[in-house]
Amino acid sequence: MVKIGRKAPEFEVQAFVDGQIGSIKLSDYLGKWTVLFFYPGDFTFVWVTELAAVAVRYDEFRELGAEVIAMSLDSPFVHKVWNEQELEEMVEGGAPFAMATDPAGAVGTAYHVFD
Repeated sequence: MVKIGRKAPEFEVQAFVDGQIGSIKLSDYLGKWTVLFFYPGDFTFVWVTELAAVAVRYDEFRELGAEVIAMSLDSPFVHKVWNEQELEEMVEGGAPFAMATDPAGAVGTAYHVFD
């Protein structure tokens, strides 16, 4: 179980970040506060506002020394299309943070986000 004060479980996943599809590891963010948030999928109505709100305030996270990783079950290709078709209409430039993919739910399971 993930607990405060203990090392977070490492992961390496595919992600859409900086306009490209690649891979990221949690250890890429070592030494920084990292906000890792999970959501069900890109083309769902509820999560659009939350993702947009984080994107709009991303500079504030950075000023506090924090990075952001959004993670869903969607593929990085879906993240790319969603950014281009939906998020860029709400937030100039789309998501300025990594949008990671966890298709089998392994990371979500390690972080106990599934009921």
